[in-house]
Amino acid sequence: MSHLQNYLLEFYPSSLKLFMLDSEKFVDYRLISDQRCFQYLLLTGLSSAANALQHDCDSRKVKLKKPISVSSKNRAEEYAAQKKKLLTLFEKGESTQFLAIWNQIFPVDENRSETVDVLECYIRIYFTTFPLRKSPAAKNEYRERIADLKSYLEEGAGSKLSGTPELVQYFALPYVKEPGKHPVFKELVQKKWAKGILEKLERHLSSQICNDGEAKLIKWMAAYYQYVQETHHSVVSAPMGTTHCSDRSALEYRELQDDYYKLIDIAAELIDCLEQSCQGKAISAGYFADISSRLMESNVEAERRMQKSAAGSANVRMKRNRSLKARVDSKKKESTVKKSESTGNLIPADPNVRPPAKVSVFIL
Repeated sequence: MSHLQNYLLEFYPSSLKLFMLDSEKFVDYRLISDQRCFQYLLLTGLSSAANALQHDCDSRKVKLKKPISVSSKNRAEEYAAQKKKLLTLFEKGESTQFLAIWNQIFPVDENRSETVDVLECYIRIYFTTFPLRKSPAAKNEYRERIADLKSYLEEGAGSKLSGTPELVQYFALPYVKEPGKHPVFKELVQKKWAKGILEKLERHLSSQICNDGEAKLIKWMAAYYQYVQETHHSVVSAPMGTTHCSDRSALEYRELQDDYYKLIDIAAELIDCLEQSCQGKAISAGYFADISSRLMESNVEAERRMQKSAAGSANVRMKRNRSLKARVDSKKKESTVKKSESTGNLIPADPNVRPPAKVSVFIL
């Protein structure tokens, strides 16, 4: 086994060791690695090394196939023509011809990326809902296309995408009679959504390098380096994610404290009112309404905070140590009790006497 083969076996065990399950399949593994090395040497212009490898393989009765030599210029021109035709067919809604060319550029095999599969799913949804974006909507044509989409999602290649979070909702599309009136799927019949899918397609085609003649060895190397970078990024970003969660929890805790102190303040003021009414003092209707209003606002603000998903920047808050006793002993606000504006005692001095005015009850 050559040094290059040993290197490949070390760094690409998942793709090479599959051929080493038993002694009969070892020949297949050796052929795969030798073929890829031979392809790489030819495409990079190392003809002498390629001839030496071929001679070595011939002595071991291993047949090597020479890759078809196609110039980079011709490949680029062919890909540009395919890209232009794809975009034209996409805008016209010609799904059959589009998918035929699409599968030529991105063949369905084990090397196909999940990104391509997800994009194809969006494209198929685009073609399915294409008749609904016509004026007037072609509902009969839509019913035919939705049947094909259902088959693709449940029995075809799309079934493996059922675990993809961004696509889960679309698996219910075949069971919705009028997507245009459905709150989740109504965007599918809008031109804005269709334009977004077109932009996704254009970006992917522009970033895609036509690599039909590219050595498989280079693809393996690129995949390996990408794997190393993603692994490194996940290891580095893990502590940062923990810190972010900790900061968010601290912010939510401080907001919860704020809500708690507001309720304590309001409860203390209500007790003040109760004490004053027991002493025969009148409570201002405006003051009582103000307490009720602040209690309702506090409730609304607490609900809003509970529903908020993103944590904003934390504001510095001073710690407060308030108690009901301190609140009762503190100086009462003179403006809170005005006999001239009184609605009567909430609880009269004589318990046998009914209050002269009605007391509003606020249910929160």
